[in-house]
Amino acid sequence: MINNMRHKVNIKIALLLTCMFLSAFGAKVSAQSSTVYTIKGVVTDEFGKPLSGVVVNSETGKNGTSTDIEGSYMLTVDDGSKDIVFSYLGYKDKKVAIAEKETIDAKLEPDALKSDEIIDMGFVQQRRGAISGAVSSVKGTPMEAAPVSSFGAAMNGFVTNLMVRENNFVLGNETVNMLIRGASNPQNGWQAPLIMIDGVMSSYNSNDVLRYLTAKEVESITLLKDASTQALYGVKGNAGVIVITTKRGKKGPVRIDVSYDQSVQQPTISPKFLHSWEYATLKNEATYNDNPSLGKTPVYSSLDIANYISGENRDLYPDNNWRDMFYKKLTTMSRANVNVTGGSDKFTYFTQVNFMHQGGQYKVTNERYKSGFNTNWFNYRTNVDIKVNKYLSSYLRLSGTVRRDRTPGTGLFYNVDQTLFQNMYYRGANVYGPLTPAVYDPTDGTMLDPGGKLVVEEKNTYSIYGVLNRMGYNKATSVNINSQFGLDLDLSFVTKGLKLGGYIAYQTYGYNSLTAIQSNELVKRKTTDDPSVLAFETIGTTKDSELSYGKGYSSYYHLDYRAYLDYQRTFGKHNVQATAFIYYQNLSKADMGSSNNVLPFNTVLSGVEAAYGYDNRYFVKVDLGYSATEQFAPDRRWIATPAISGAWNLANEHFMKNVKWLNEFKIRASYGRTAEDDLQNGRHGYLDENQFGTGGSVPVLAYSTWENKKGYALLQAQTMLKQNYGIDVGLFNGFTFSFDYFKERMDNMLIHATSTIPSYQGIPINNYPATQVGVYENKGYDLSANYYKRINADWSFNVGGWVSYARNKVIYKDETELGESYSYRRKEEGFPLGTSFGLMVDYSNGNGYFNSQEEIDRYECTYGWNMPSPRVGDLIFKDINGDYIIDEKDQVPFGYGGIPQVFYAFNGGFKYKNLEFSFLFQGVARTGGFESSTWHLNYEGIYTRLHEGAWTPERYAAGKEITAPALSNSQTSSDMRNNSYNWNDRAFLRLKNVEIAYTLPLNVSKKISADKIRFSLSGQNLVTWGRMKNKDIEPEYGGLYTIPAYRVYNVGVSVLF
Repeated sequence: MINNMRHKVNIKIALLLTCMFLSAFGAKVSAQSSTVYTIKGVVTDEFGKPLSGVVVNSETGKNGTSTDIEGSYMLTVDDGSKDIVFSYLGYKDKKVAIAEKETIDAKLEPDALKSDEIIDMGFVQQRRGAISGAVSSVKGTPMEAAPVSSFGAAMNGFVTNLMVRENNFVLGNETVNMLIRGASNPQNGWQAPLIMIDGVMSSYNSNDVLRYLTAKEVESITLLKDASTQALYGVKGNAGVIVITTKRGKKGPVRIDVSYDQSVQQPTISPKFLHSWEYATLKNEATYNDNPSLGKTPVYSSLDIANYISGENRDLYPDNNWRDMFYKKLTTMSRANVNVTGGSDKFTYFTQVNFMHQGGQYKVTNERYKSGFNTNWFNYRTNVDIKVNKYLSSYLRLSGTVRRDRTPGTGLFYNVDQTLFQNMYYRGANVYGPLTPAVYDPTDGTMLDPGGKLVVEEKNTYSIYGVLNRMGYNKATSVNINSQFGLDLDLSFVTKGLKLGGYIAYQTYGYNSLTAIQSNELVKRKTTDDPSVLAFETIGTTKDSELSYGKGYSSYYHLDYRAYLDYQRTFGKHNVQATAFIYYQNLSKADMGSSNNVLPFNTVLSGVEAAYGYDNRYFVKVDLGYSATEQFAPDRRWIATPAISGAWNLANEHFMKNVKWLNEFKIRASYGRTAEDDLQNGRHGYLDENQFGTGGSVPVLAYSTWENKKGYALLQAQTMLKQNYGIDVGLFNGFTFSFDYFKERMDNMLIHATSTIPSYQGIPINNYPATQVGVYENKGYDLSANYYKRINADWSFNVGGWVSYARNKVIYKDETELGESYSYRRKEEGFPLGTSFGLMVDYSNGNGYFNSQEEIDRYECTYGWNMPSPRVGDLIFKDINGDYIIDEKDQVPFGYGGIPQVFYAFNGGFKYKNLEFSFLFQGVARTGGFESSTWHLNYEGIYTRLHEGAWTPERYAAGKEITAPALSNSQTSSDMRNNSYNWNDRAFLRLKNVEIAYTLPLNVSKKISADKIRFSLSGQNLVTWGRMKNKDIEPEYGGLYTIPAYRVYNVGVSVLF
């Protein structure tokens, strides 16, 4: 079925493209004679200062140029136009009659609303002032101030209403989670929005896609947030769409922009590393709490602790700071970029090349095979637009990335980097290492043992030194190449405003790795009767070996076709716009050992849109998407996604024409349906799944096949009905405000079998088919406000911000109701996705701890749920259901679900002559989670700064702050179950970015034939304010000893020729 569908789609696209060529080269159109004008002039702002980069076009747009650094232009008009139009972002378009003039100067007026700006919405384009849906759009220029290697991280806070969570801070390999209006897919709450780059759908591996981009090549980013803007994307549009448009060439002389940035990086958090005597003291404390009869120094004597403090013999009494030993305080990143743009009426081009080097953050002493972390990254982009003749134009988009990474041989990026980082804290400072010392004969100095063996512990055999210097390396190369070719045919000879177009795009990605691994003998410190003797013994059976080599690979490609017919025309006060299109993508993957990627992934999107506007006051738009994916059965693949939207701009009414301070008052509303094909239910969830294997009860049957998961034959895309109500306000030609309320509901959510299904039906619950009877909702609001003021020719400033709030709820999931004795009988229905449950600490005694045995004796409850009885210094829990037993029935919901409900940012800046300053704050609220409270039980004991304030009788009697329950070497009632003590509010506010820049005067730049020389100093992640109980934990993502965000200081210079 899908092959027939693909064949038919290919035929349709081929016919459309053929028609384009035939129309262009076969149609006989009479040429119109026109007068040729050559016009020159200067374009200035409202204060008379020259404006550089102003687009100057003939009325038809077929002739054009742009102003130079001094605001001058020269334009030849030969297309019969009677007017020329001046366009510049932030200013109103200005139309001037040619009237046979040779010189036309223009002074532009500011326009804070940018109502004439054309917004790229992926499959369609629309004038900002005519948009009736929910859209956020920003330019890429502000993100150039972010000194990061991933464009996904660069968007954090800069893109209005885009919820970004950075979830991997490994340098050179940063990844992010992105959401538009929270979780739209209950099967995958953190499902990323669809990413469209220059009209091409990137539906796979979105983090990699964003790593292929740099801010300097991005023209704009647009978020499609409601049903009226998402409907055309069918089964791919439900989670929202991020439309990224790269820069195009500009008509005019060649312009070359060269820039270089040098960054210094350091962790925002450096968890406290306890000294050896501090570790020994806490270990003694834990052991004493477990068995007071052993005394206060049961493990380390007072003499031991004194020797640790004195430092006189570090061989016997070490104080190793493993972090300082292996981790650099500062790391560097270098970036170089060259952009070239220019062109004529017939041909324009934009070309970029970019290089980045990310240094490693670990100290490597063995340079034999350079196993340390480093990344070299090169990317390029070329966008070419060609005007073939009066009616036919074409374009070519080429881009690519070559990346080379080198890491230790035990793994790539996050896994090995995270493991290294954690193990710096997993080993106490009193452990000898990292290598055995050389041993010499005390009589003649002869070397008896060269030493140098890797020292580990009985419970922790991970050697940081070994991984970095002796266990091999991993060298990986990834290549990504994108190409796109398209044609546009102006059918104005048929009827004005009609255009036919199409393109074909191809992306290919390949990853190859070479891994060299070797084993090493491991030893541990030997316990001896004489504490003054340093001795070692072999642990395990591993011996030194030679390097062994292996290879890995993965790849994918997608081939995309699109054909479309556009119509746009204005009749007096009436504006009509319509689009019809079909889009096909064939995605193929290949990974080592993966069987799910044998068959390609095919998707077809099609749709029509019709929009009408009257006198810039009333707007209505109707959309209908019709899409298919082979994830579903042939008769369930196609689904329609209709939507309607409308808007009324009250400020443009005739009775408001004398209200000069009100520039816009537009009320918007939309309603429609979106669809989702990512159900997290396997590749083809409508088919039964059989399993093939060996073994069984009959020895002669070497192989057998058995039924596994049952398919759901009626499986189809999940659909969501979405409502949006918004208002846009513009005041005093400087202040803009936008507010949207949204409500989304899904009535066919996929749910898996629960115990409500009786077991006598014969199919194990885990294999029972999933069904689509669940109900889910998501609602909230988006708000943004900005103010820009140009005080005079020298001074200007801006301030703004945005907030996005989204709260989801599972309404129905066929959840089994728990017994009446449970304080909460349901754990999913009625709660946000990922809601956590735990016990409540009872603080009625003042601090929430059992402070004496008498308190324990008076406590009326017993502990169930396999929890040990409480000790002095343990937490007191509330008996929520009143049955005098503390167990799972007393659990209550905590927090706001697994996804933050509030994201926000605010920014500002000023410009004085050639001096610029900007800042960005970014934050998250209404989010939290449980943190492990059992670190002290891992390995030989892992203690943090919280444990230094653990409950002791002395600390309690002295009235000191208590930051943790009494320590133990085994699990206690305080840390066995999640509870309110280890729940953390993960809200934070971060000074995300600051930049100060200065542009040299033009007369200075001209001395080296440059039009502009700009120096900048910027910082990223400079300060973070959070509410974590343990300040050693990064609030944005991860737990204790997870790699934190990096603070970055950057110096940059750019030169424009």
